[in-house]
Amino acid sequence: MTTKPHYKDVFSKMEHCRRCRLRDNAKQVVVGSGNPKKAIAMLIGEAPGRTENELGDPFVGKSGQFMFEIFEKFRLPRKLFYVTNIVKCQPPDNRDPHPDEIAACKPHLDFQIKTVKPLLYVPVGRFALKHFDASVKLTYVHGTLMESKGVKIFPLYHPAYILRNFNARVQFEADVVELRKTLRRLYKETKNKKMFGVRR
Repeated sequence: MTTKPHYKDVFSKMEHCRRCRLRDNAKQVVVGSGNPKKAIAMLIGEAPGRTENELGDPFVGKSGQFMFEIFEKFRLPRKLFYVTNIVKCQPPDNRDPHPDEIAACKPHLDFQIKTVKPLLYVPVGRFALKHFDASVKLTYVHGTLMESKGVKIFPLYHPAYILRNFNARVQFEADVVELRKTLRRLYKETKNKKMFGVRR
């Protein structure tokens, strides 16, 4: 009889991953942060930056702090989310991750998605959106609820983009307001289903 691996063991093994070249220059593998079993949403970014590489947590640098300040402004605390990235190691000079690097990290992300099973997945930026749906452009679907591959997703602009294009902040805040409404609605729907014996 084979035993199913505990998610903590698998997540721990990710810290020693050498599946692609990114690990050669990265200080550490940035697996994720948050409680996989209690998060109601899973936020997926692109890749760790310099601060994330130093501290070992995703979205703790300048753009991540900016994003979660806006989330907090609209009563979406970080504790509601499990936070991770498409690739788990910082690319050199913060360049975009290459397709083979994304492919090498995909089993890790797929396991995290399978483990967390939140009400909603929040891909942040175009690379994260492509994991769920490569046929749509972020400029057309940000701030909207979508269904892809059997799960609900709510794409957002990456906060680094908002920091470079500050005029987009108004739209980003409007998207976060809509995200909060969507999470509240999904939570109520799920709660009602559990009351009537329907499991998600």
